[in-house]
Amino acid sequence: MWTTNIVLPSVANDFGLPITPFGGWLQSLLSSLAAHQGLRLGVAMRANVKSHRKLVRDGVEYHVFPSSILNRHDIDPVVCARILEDFSPDILHAHGSEMASTARFMSMWNGPKVLSLQGILSGILPMLEGGGTIRAASLADIVMIAMLRAKSRFVFTPRVAAENICLRRAHVVLGRTAWDRAYSRAVNSDAHYVQCGEMLREEFFAKRWTNVGKLPHTLFMGNASVPLKGAHIALRALAVLKRTYPSVLLKIAGPSISSANPSAWATYLGYLRRLISSMGLDGNVEFLGVLNPEDMANHMVRAHVYLLPSLIENSPNTLGEAMWMGIPSVCSFVGGVPSVAAHEKEALFYSATDHMMLAEQISRLFDNDGLCDELSSHARTRAIQNHDEALIVGTVFDAYRSLSISRIDT
Repeated sequence: MWTTNIVLPSVANDFGLPITPFGGWLQSLLSSLAAHQGLRLGVAMRANVKSHRKLVRDGVEYHVFPSSILNRHDIDPVVCARILEDFSPDILHAHGSEMASTARFMSMWNGPKVLSLQGILSGILPMLEGGGTIRAASLADIVMIAMLRAKSRFVFTPRVAAENICLRRAHVVLGRTAWDRAYSRAVNSDAHYVQCGEMLREEFFAKRWTNVGKLPHTLFMGNASVPLKGAHIALRALAVLKRTYPSVLLKIAGPSISSANPSAWATYLGYLRRLISSMGLDGNVEFLGVLNPEDMANHMVRAHVYLLPSLIENSPNTLGEAMWMGIPSVCSFVGGVPSVAAHEKEALFYSATDHMMLAEQISRLFDNDGLCDELSSHARTRAIQNHDEALIVGTVFDAYRSLSISRIDT
């Protein structure tokens, strides 16, 4: 049985729930595993529902469950026990470690447990407020920083306890980078750590970046919703780039809040709007809204450069998708990102807080089509290795099989 923190797209409509643009790689892995003979699969998904519901689709048993009344990130213990008793798994496989509902499943199930790492909240937590990179220039900025600190203290810090429970109770940990391996072993050195990539969304498979097809001096960034994604660093670099490339354009996937909207006053997006205005970048930034995978791929493949300016990341799937399509990429040297791509061969790296060096690395690509082609070719080769479907499915299945055998032996 899997546990996830989203409702998988293939069954969202069946439960009367909106389809999220996230989690496509989970659906791909599930579909591939379902093809294995003798493997019975179920998925428990936290959702905005009033009661526990179940359906069976293509041989997979899907459960949605409501949040606990006491904690919207948790599940009622009675409901958790009912789902586990209903499906009666041999193995529990949790995707993501940071939610109380996942910790609840990991605590209540006494059998073998697999944990797939996504982010590492204890490593991310120091950067949730921007890691000291946000400069308060107004009352709105001061209020925003105070709100970010409060959210970090009262919302995210308690989740670290849930993450530690998940890590301590896991028998097998599936991770992707040296960074997540270090944090995993620090909490539970007894768990068997297995290197395992993540599958990508199929909408990106057939698309290829070319110098001929790119929009010159166009940057693409996948997320700017929170400070740790580093959009404010990207804007500072953009202001430097504009001196040489007046038409440079940064496209950002995700919601945009108008500076005239009162609700944006003390939010991070409101802060970005103020930065854009104060640096004269109104004509150089475009917010694209929340994109489905197909639209995301179409915007990305036309960019001159893919930009990952995060203050911390583990193994961002958007970078994997960019590399798969061969988009020249500039990335901050943080967390697990150096495990995903090699500096000067498959991507260009820079120190996360150094916006001048970020601008310089982007300029190198703007001015050198040959370097773009070289990075593009090597990045695609590396992405094919990192996200090999057969290898990933085989690794997960082998983890299941080894735990099943050990359970029989005991």
